[in-house]
Amino acid sequence: MLQATSREPGRVLIVTSGENFGVPRLARVLREGGCHVTLMCRGGLMQARSRYVNRFIPAPGDILMLVEAVRMHLADPCGRDYAWVIVADDSLLWALGRRADEGWLAPWFPVEPALQSVRVLLSKVGFAQAAARAGLAMPRFAVAAGADARETAHAALAAAREVGYPVMLKKDYGCAGQGVARADGPGELAAAAERFAGRGDLLVQECLDWQVGAVEALYDRGRPLCWLTSLKARTWPGPYGPSCARELFWHADVEPLLRGVGALTGQHGFGGFDFLHDPASGRLVVIELHARPTTGLALGVRAGADFPAAVRAMLGGAPRTIAPRPALCRPATAPISLFPQDLDRAIDTGRWGGWLCAIFRANDIPWDDRPLLRAHAGRAWRRLRGIARGHLPPAGPTMVAPAAPADMQLAA
Repeated sequence: MLQATSREPGRVLIVTSGENFGVPRLARVLREGGCHVTLMCRGGLMQARSRYVNRFIPAPGDILMLVEAVRMHLADPCGRDYAWVIVADDSLLWALGRRADEGWLAPWFPVEPALQSVRVLLSKVGFAQAAARAGLAMPRFAVAAGADARETAHAALAAAREVGYPVMLKKDYGCAGQGVARADGPGELAAAAERFAGRGDLLVQECLDWQVGAVEALYDRGRPLCWLTSLKARTWPGPYGPSCARELFWHADVEPLLRGVGALTGQHGFGGFDFLHDPASGRLVVIELHARPTTGLALGVRAGADFPAAVRAMLGGAPRTIAPRPALCRPATAPISLFPQDLDRAIDTGRWGGWLCAIFRANDIPWDDRPLLRAHAGRAWRRLRGIARGHLPPAGPTMVAPAAPADMQLAA
């Protein structure tokens, strides 16, 4: 699994199926780690404008065609010298996971491409079940399974009675907050289950009104090398959408959980998990796994988590652990505003004037990436103009889950 075959250790390929605001941050980390970055995605996306991308390869917009384009590119002589292939979004990982038994994935897929490993990585139900067996701290949960949508909805009601309201109902696969709903009683649960049922099992999870946070990590075959922990100060769109502002955070239980997740998945490359933290008791529980790079990597330097140095050491064949420094992880006076996600929130809520007034405060605006910054400025202007004309263009990255009919599900 993931054996180095490259004659050029610094060549890295990033592949993504749509607009992804984390890709330029990832490219910057890789470039600062001494890598030559190639980006493969459909044309016209802003991430391709980043000055940290050395080479751009246009690819089909259809996700299944993109998978085939990746296979063909890696089979070509010019595509065989990558030290690392990074899949940057859940939708593409899911589509690739359905082909995990094909040999061309084995040298670079994030886990050993055996069916059970892929299920743990990509399935919310599969991860929850495996994590519970491994003894990782998690909220109570139950699985709702049925032969059809109606049977699955009835199973969800029974599962919620077992777990106890309120509960979080989650589709087995979803990204960017899609396929997640809170239910405070049977009526809300039945309505949500009716919307979600019919695409595999449902996860019914205990709902804890605690702080939500994220751990972003670099793994070397299951061993955590570098990581950053933060709380989600704001999310957009909606309470279960991606974070648009973070607060640095440190907790003694994070490293043991990281090691437990690494041992469970054997993951290689960037990943992490979401967690819940109870300020009163200090308890921390894992709620969801991420098998790809997430958006806060560039904030690592603020916490002493030097991801570029960890990348350089790993690709150089001498991986070493670079842990964040607790003294640097105290919450700032204001949350760190993620760009452009928090600007989208400000525009959508009519608070963009205040956001602009605070533009030089805590944020991660890419001042050193002028081509990308100009593209985002043009996008923000088009959104404001659209609002003035009574039309709001869609916000956020286009991370839409691919269709997954019954014959395309990951096997249990």
